[in-house]
Amino acid sequence: MGHQRLLTARRAGLASVWVVYRRFPDPESALFWAAEQQANRRNASREAQCLSVLRALRRMDAPASSTKEVAARFGFGPATVDRARQALKRRSESEIADVLDGTRGPKTAYNVLLARERAEKSEAGAGRASGDARELRGTGRDS
Repeated sequence: MGHQRLLTARRAGLASVWVVYRRFPDPESALFWAAEQQANRRNASREAQCLSVLRALRRMDAPASSTKEVAARFGFGPATVDRARQALKRRSESEIADVLDGTRGPKTAYNVLLARERAEKSEAGAGRASGDARELRGTGRDS
């Protein structure tokens, strides 16, 4: 926590920055605290916050929790948790980073993802169709 604060202080030419050290009983407690702090940021969407929490849980190799459990524990709606889980499954790490750093909003990133998946599906379908035509030509049948 505080990496943006440190970056801003350095850009401003400050030689030092005050910090507060916190101790937590376990990594999940630290994550819960961080999620609460992020909820107070006006510029971070709930989708981005949820994505950040789920990504951190995955990196910690935390046991899988149900959508309902994650929603209750971190204060997100179940639909938000489900969308964030889909994002983690289907987006590249750079697309996730774009959402987390605010370069791209969650909805824009989702639309880019859908367009990419449609293009991949279309390319795969075109490849299968041309492969099918080659198979028919190779059978020696007159059709």
